[in-house]
Amino acid sequence: MVVAGLLWYSSPLPLAALTINFPTLPDGNLGRIYSFTTTVTVENMDLLPIDHIDMQMSNVADPINYVVTCSSLPLSNGESKNYADTGGGAVAVTATISSASDWGRGYGYRTGYGYRDPEGQGEHQFGYGYGYGYATGQGTVTITYSVTWTPPSTWPAGAYNVKLLVYGDSSKKFSGTSSFSLTLPPAGGGGGGGAPAAPGCNSLTPYINTEGVFNLTATFQSQDGKAQLTINRGTTGKDNNGSPLRQICILNMTEPPVPPADTKIIGLVYNISPDGATFTPPITLTFTYDPAQVPAGVDQKKLAIATWDSAASKWIISDNCTVDTTARTISVPISHFTPFTIIARTRPADLVVSGLTISPTQVDAGQAVSISVQVANKGDLAGSYKLTLKINNTAVDTRDISVAGGTTQTVYFTSTQSTGGTYNVDVNGLTGTFTVKPVVVPTPAAFTTSGLSISPAEAEVGETVTISLLVTNSGDLSGTYKVTVKVDNIPLPSKDVTVADHTSQQVTFTTAKAMGGTYTVTVDGLSGTFTIKAGPPIGPTTAMNWWVIGGIIAAVVVIAVVVSLTVRRRAM
Repeated sequence: MVVAGLLWYSSPLPLAALTINFPTLPDGNLGRIYSFTTTVTVENMDLLPIDHIDMQMSNVADPINYVVTCSSLPLSNGESKNYADTGGGAVAVTATISSASDWGRGYGYRTGYGYRDPEGQGEHQFGYGYGYGYATGQGTVTITYSVTWTPPSTWPAGAYNVKLLVYGDSSKKFSGTSSFSLTLPPAGGGGGGGAPAAPGCNSLTPYINTEGVFNLTATFQSQDGKAQLTINRGTTGKDNNGSPLRQICILNMTEPPVPPADTKIIGLVYNISPDGATFTPPITLTFTYDPAQVPAGVDQKKLAIATWDSAASKWIISDNCTVDTTARTISVPISHFTPFTIIARTRPADLVVSGLTISPTQVDAGQAVSISVQVANKGDLAGSYKLTLKINNTAVDTRDISVAGGTTQTVYFTSTQSTGGTYNVDVNGLTGTFTVKPVVVPTPAAFTTSGLSISPAEAEVGETVTISLLVTNSGDLSGTYKVTVKVDNIPLPSKDVTVADHTSQQVTFTTAKAMGGTYTVTVDGLSGTFTIKAGPPIGPTTAMNWWVIGGIIAAVVVIAVVVSLTVRRRAM
């Protein structure tokens, strides 16, 4: 056992508070699975000292360019974490805690005496805060990390360090480091324990138990890194005899089966074995492809993974693939082993035009008509097509389009006509018609008069006589008409009447006469009459009453004589 780091309590007695150990740290091979364990022990006097734990594996000679970091290792019993290969190889870590019932997250004041980066030896205060640890006074707890790492085969051989960094908070940490050596694999392969594995083969000993269940999530790659299997923790892998799998091989086939007609293999064909292996649930196969190898006109999103069916001697193309054109990968779930490859379908473009649609089929002059067709590519490669719209056999518009394989595109045209009539439509042989309603030119206002009415037909002298008539506009536009009524050819004051199109309006005039007689009313060729009654007639002649007349004369004479005598008497 290698004791790589210690943290001590300073009082009341020097007590080990936290230790970092590497119980197993063997040498290994580059490009092969490397397994080791490391432990972090929290003593019974320590209370919640751990905020998080990181781990680094690096080349001693060049730790800058050849380093892999695993941040925030698992802190719960049985918890596993997988760190994807970002250039330093994939890593899987599982935590086993000896006193898991007392291990958890809590709040406390943390302090200790020991070596801490970067301050060095001394007493170090962390203050109050949250973290993971063991309940104080209850005994020691140990975290054992089981680590599997596949160091890249391209990294340099030589001495490597593994370093564990235990953080008391976000920045203050204690560390422990130990070394091991990695060398290039000997001829014939090896790695992972047990019998040496052949090149391209991987031992499953670090991953699988006696029941065939994977205790860790495992990732295996082909030698060129283009094919990768991902097997999740809890997956059961059995061979054709029902026994737990012992190894997995991903090998390039030197003489692969011929691809189906109108297809092309992208990259290599990989024979994944052992034959007859089964997985429950399915595992994930991922290929990395080179876009430069994809034929021109093939949509990368339609790449597929094909499986070789040895019983039927044919390739089966999966329809359950996931293509990531950004990462340039294609994945598929699989439950058994056989040869696999990437297939590009390459049937030539086969473009068919159909579905001519004209809407609406009847419009007013100047109204747009939408004309559309559908162009389907029944091939796999993208194809170009030229569409020509003809109206009454004259080409009026064109469209140059590109249609991806296996897709349909709708193409739209518009036509606007100003003259009424029926128009013939032709789009690459598909025909139809639409109709433009004739243009109607509105007629100007046209007026007629009718319905002359005179009331009353016979009136007294000075009585009002009302004259009325209808003015009708038979035109398409509104207009104003001057109405002039004449009585015995003498015009009454005229009236201007505005009449809407195709309507009639009544116009009224009045007059009164002081002399009796018959009067004639005329207006626009219409005529009528009315009569004014004369004054009351003189009664019949009666006989003279001469006695009365004589009496009157005598009275006048007497009055004259009396007046004369009176005047003379005054004069005297």
